[in-house]
Amino acid sequence: MGIITMSSNNNIVNNIGEQIKQLRQSKKISVEKLSELSGLSSLTITKIENGKSNPTINTLWKLTKCLEAPLMSLFKNRGSNVVFSTENHGYFLEDENHKWEVEPIVGQFDFEVYKVRLKANSKYYLDSQTSNTLEVITVLSGTLNLRVEHDSYIVHEHNTIYFINNNSHEYINDTNEDILMNIVVKYENL
Repeated sequence: MGIITMSSNNNIVNNIGEQIKQLRQSKKISVEKLSELSGLSSLTITKIENGKSNPTINTLWKLTKCLEAPLMSLFKNRGSNVVFSTENHGYFLEDENHKWEVEPIVGQFDFEVYKVRLKANSKYYLDSQTSNTLEVITVLSGTLNLRVEHDSYIVHEHNTIYFINNNSHEYINDTNEDILMNIVVKYENL
């Protein structure tokens, strides 16, 4: 399939580590304080900042939430005013179970765009992110069962759903095929 994961690209891991360190230092937060806020060990944070650890998407979300920064702030500008994302030329961040893969596409101002793959017969649970965040999901292939708080929604291929991300939610794939979707996240106050 040609997926480049962070584990296969040290430059990405190093750049993310540098960005986390810069964000932390700019906010005058110690490694120990970030550890306390995020629930991650100081050793883990230090390894990430030094490019010695391959963080999961869950870990990166925890860190950026504590640093009050969008996830895309960890990715350096690709150096162009035009970015063309093509299949098999990006890189995906994975969760610890390798069931949820996220490709950062663009992050500008107060919004981010991701290409996401949810593997067959799997689930991915997210606690609420930054308060009053709008999330827009368009299913490109497959059928998504989305659970937002206590309600479930079936989102078919080429359909879009959006919600205010104040609560936990779960992405569920009950099928034997991977689901591919675009997710746009719009922040209210970043």
